[in-house]
Amino acid sequence: TVTTLADELPGMHREIRLTRNEFDETIREALDGVAAVMEQTLARNGIHPADLVAIVSVGGGANIASVTTTLSGRFGVPVVTAPRPQLT
Repeated sequence: TVTTLADELPGMHREIRLTRNEFDETIREALDGVAAVMEQTLARNGIHPADLVAIVSVGGGANIASVTTTLSGRFGVPVVTAPRPQLT
């Protein structure tokens, strides 16, 4: 639930503590934007979100719990992710 990020500049080193909640808040606006673009893309293609049975997530971002929960909550379907989505 907590990680430490290293901030290294010439002659200076410090660590920044980041909690899961802080991280989720930091990406919330961008994640909402991604979900909105997904909704627009579906609408442009005549696909109603109620017609979805699942969302498949790929890439490194698929490992982020708030990505999965946001998409599932927004579209009301399960989000399927490969065991190592960063390799997909």
